Amino acid sequence: MKTAMGLSSLVRFRSTVLPAVIIAVAATASQAQPPAEISIQDRLPYGQPPLDYLGPKTDNPLARLLAADSGFGSTWPYDPHSGYLKSLLKALSVPIESQLLVFSQTALNPRLVSPQTPRAVYFNDSVAVGWVPQAASIEIAAMDPAKGAVFYTLSQNRQAKPLVARETRCLTCHAGGLTMQVPGLMLRSLMTDRRGKPLEGFSDVSHRMPLRQRWGGWYVTGQAGQTNHLGNIIGREAIARQRDNPSAVSNQARLPDDVATRWYPAVHSDLVAHLVLDHQVRGQNLMIRAGYEERLGRRSDVEDRLFRYLLFLDEWHWPEPVSGTSGYQRWFSKQGPRSGTGRSLRAFDLQTRLFRHRLSYLVYSPLFGGLPQPVLARLGQRWWEFLSDPRPEVEGIPLAERQQILDILRSSRAALPRAAFPQLWKSK
Repeated sequence: MKTAMGLSSLVRFRSTVLPAVIIAVAATASQAQPPAEISIQDRLPYGQPPLDYLGPKTDNPLARLLAADSGFGSTWPYDPHSGYLKSLLKALSVPIESQLLVFSQTALNPRLVSPQTPRAVYFNDSVAVGWVPQAASIEIAAMDPAKGAVFYTLSQNRQAKPLVARETRCLTCHAGGLTMQVPGLMLRSLMTDRRGKPLEGFSDVSHRMPLRQRWGGWYVTGQAGQTNHLGNIIGREAIARQRDNPSAVSNQARLPDDVATRWYPAVHSDLVAHLVLDHQVRGQNLMIRAGYEERLGRRSDVEDRLFRYLLFLDEWHWPEPVSGTSGYQRWFSKQGPRSGTGRSLRAFDLQTRLFRHRLSYLVYSPLFGGLPQPVLARLGQRWWEFLSDPRPEVEGIPLAERQQILDILRSSRAALPRAAFPQLWKSK
């Protein structure tokens, strides 16, 4: 994968006052010394080599697009409602079907965000895009395999060539406790008053969290049966009603009538897309943290957490089937490689858990493939031993399912980092 170079000529770098941890000088770890034992919440000095997060060189989808297209955006149509949004999503291969709508005022442009004009989030495996109607810019977070999440804004001013700016102000929130002190993404579940101001809720959303605690401050379209969640709840009165009748707002086929849907490319905030993003964000943050620690010569329990997380060993299981309302499930299922028998790590279960085969599709992502080889080797060896264990069941995963996962990995080995699964090239 070619690294995008010389971005200073393409992207304006917008910097503000940064936390001291970002500008701290990183000590170069000697290969002869064992890694220093730390906590996963210890701060890491990533502003200088060997990480050099603030340096202009970065390898992420938006950076590569900018480097390859000297006329970036110059021929894009300008939509009267969403500006350059649709064109940007198409250029980055981000599906409109992934649209999720959040009305809690917890990000940029809080004055523009409300239950009637929620912030929209779109995503694929390597990019997340945030957009608010009538906002001056579109927000982009793109994954660099070595640096983690790199943040940008794209101006919504109609002009011959849209202006892209690399942002560091995002790091005030996106490089703290909720992201394990590395540049990453975060998901929160915060119920709001009628204007969208957060009142109460939960942080650090992931696939481990029960659905009853997820999606406060978000719209959710889809069916969850009697499995309640906090989506679609607006105002103190609605919060009180939800406590008496938890599933009253959990099953919504469409957005509320007062949402200004004419502004948005889609009319969904799909439950299945929510579930995928809930899994993906924490998995990405764990990978970023594991890579940082190895490059800095430090070691927490992040690899143990990542090993378990990508196997869904601590996933919360719901009691009955769930479904979404957009085409996101079909789009997602078509991505990525399949085995000769048609199996895929992207095959959904949605009966009681997210996926049919419990090893995350994130093992195909550039973020995983870009981990330092020692990390890949350690994780891959542990996964191989786990999946090859002949016992009928290990940590709740039956032998038949583990054998199916191995079949998928063998069939898709060309898409996997060889350092993680060298056995795939040795075994039949």
